[in-house]
Amino acid sequence: MYKKFSVLILALTLVLSACSTPVAKLTPKETLDKIQAKSLELDAYAFEMTGTMDTNVEGAEDNAEATQALEMMKNIQMDMDGTFTGMKSGEYATNMNFNVDMNGLGVKAGVYLDTKEIIVDYPMLGKLVVVKFDELMDMVKQYAPEEEAEKLDTELINKVTKDIKDVFIPKLTEYSLKNIPEDSLELIDEYAFKYKEEEEVKMPALKMTLNAEQYQKMTLGLIDDLTNDEEIYNTIKAYEIPDFPATFEEYQADLKEATESEEFKKAFNQADEGADMNVVSIYGYDKDYLVQVGEMTSSTTVKEEEQEITVSVSQNFAFKMNYKDVKAEKPEVTEENSMGLEELMMMFMGGM
Repeated sequence: MYKKFSVLILALTLVLSACSTPVAKLTPKETLDKIQAKSLELDAYAFEMTGTMDTNVEGAEDNAEATQALEMMKNIQMDMDGTFTGMKSGEYATNMNFNVDMNGLGVKAGVYLDTKEIIVDYPMLGKLVVVKFDELMDMVKQYAPEEEAEKLDTELINKVTKDIKDVFIPKLTEYSLKNIPEDSLELIDEYAFKYKEEEEVKMPALKMTLNAEQYQKMTLGLIDDLTNDEEIYNTIKAYEIPDFPATFEEYQADLKEATESEEFKKAFNQADEGADMNVVSIYGYDKDYLVQVGEMTSSTTVKEEEQEITVSVSQNFAFKMNYKDVKAEKPEVTEENSMGLEELMMMFMGGM
């Protein structure tokens, strides 16, 4: 009896000890990595985003046409929503809707895409534009060289889509996050998010602050990582592109030569000269490290010395995510409410 009681006490002590052992808190970079890993596990998700963009120009007051055009770029309101499904299963389908208000001039559009077709809903056209990939390939074949035409089919489009989804996006995301400097990241125990007029939501958040110099270093690091990734090389090589490097070593050497050339360095440095940029992104995540809400603010100023013009752009965006009952909504297509690519081309040709 005593032995049984002792064993029970020992087991209870071990359980309590385990429960009281503090769990090591993740660093900001570890948190970012975990958020990324979780996002790559998703098969479907949806988002809503709203924001504004404001552009101001100093030094162009003497140009009436430029001033009038730039007035439309002030206080632009943008709303967007989208759904992505089949990211892991392969039955890929997505739809996105855009609504932009440029000081009274409204632009609205919707896009649906799956492995067989793309449907564009642009109200100003009066009809849905339906482009079936097999018909598109047949049209392209008419103008392609005979040896190339044989390779063009819907399987090629599906392969490109799959490679973008399975190789290029994950690699680009991985290397982009890898090159984010650790001192640009900060953990916030509780941050208050508000999306439009909805109720305020508080949750743990990851804050990322980047400037122009950090973006430049990130870009160079990203290029270096992509250059040294053999899987990316093999993925591109499989398309049998003419004159593509025959070996991975030749591929690396060609890219290294290009990025170390004086032309590249000059263009890269010119893009950074006279530019001042600051981007702050805040991501709210749950206990499973799924991003639920977020916001982003940015300010960019570019000075053009010769014409003495300064352009300033500021943006403010907020978004929220949804992972439940996600489905890409396909527009209802009939002969009366839709047209194909040929009819669209004829419409534009007739308007010229």
